[in-house]
Amino acid sequence: MSDLDTKWTFSQDFYHQFQATRSDLASRIDAAKSSPLPSAPVLSVVQELTIGLAGLAKSLTDATGSLPSYDQRQCELQLKTLEKSLDDLRTSVTPKHKFAFKRKVAAQPSKPGTDRSASIQTPDTKTSSTAPAFTISSHSHRYLKTDTLFTPENSTFQSEVSISDIEDCIVNLLPSKQLTVEISALHIQRLSSTVLLIPPIKGSVILHELSNCVVISACHQFRMHRSTSVDVYLAGASNPTIEHCTRIRFGTYPEAMQLSPDHQKNVQLSIQDFSHIRSSPSPNWSSLSGGEADKIWTQVATGDEEYLMNSLKEFLPV
Repeated sequence: MSDLDTKWTFSQDFYHQFQATRSDLASRIDAAKSSPLPSAPVLSVVQELTIGLAGLAKSLTDATGSLPSYDQRQCELQLKTLEKSLDDLRTSVTPKHKFAFKRKVAAQPSKPGTDRSASIQTPDTKTSSTAPAFTISSHSHRYLKTDTLFTPENSTFQSEVSISDIEDCIVNLLPSKQLTVEISALHIQRLSSTVLLIPPIKGSVILHELSNCVVISACHQFRMHRSTSVDVYLAGASNPTIEHCTRIRFGTYPEAMQLSPDHQKNVQLSIQDFSHIRSSPSPNWSSLSGGEADKIWTQVATGDEEYLMNSLKEFLPV
């Protein structure tokens, strides 16, 4: 296994474990907030939660440098949200002391090595994460392709690409006769009524807030959050995950597109829905036939841009 494969395997395992622990802590905080128990027992629970949150923060600090920058930022933000929620709980159950004048006592300097388990140190976002190398943003009613988005100068290195705020577009990142782009990871957010074609990449594809879109992707790791009415045609070396999503349909990657051995071996995907942790099938996603993806691929490959844009609605789920 190469160093890159090892890194992505670690990041995937860490992300799943982090989200499971975060979800458990959040559920316990919510339960404590609505608990009818007196404040004293709840304070004991608060102490346990504080220790658990400190452990989660430490695990993220230890993983810094081994995670994709986007994952690092998201975990840091989620930690801060948990910390605020726990602080609110602590404030609500801490007994209010009656006002009284007290003689001012000089503050004692803290001793080296003093235990401050109640203080949770989250990683510094300014030093632990960096911005993606290339951005595609704010386009509407356009056909966007590799030749017009990239130049030979910015396509020859392994870069993270960020795509955001795209509406009524076709975004075709597949290699052209003139240009092939090396993408290490894709971060995608706020797309609507858009078809997105992604070439096989060795890294992750992470999507937020998509609506009425088609995504064709082959990647090492696929995660989708807060999206609705999206058709996904996918090949990957790990099982895809969704969270806070509805009406997502999954199909297989088009046979007409060249795949690496890593992507070819995962034909039957097992979707993990973090919003539906019960043993029953998730109502948030369903399966698609592979023929539709080949139809889209053939039309995009052979049709002219004007025809494709005029026919965009025919490709979309809604």
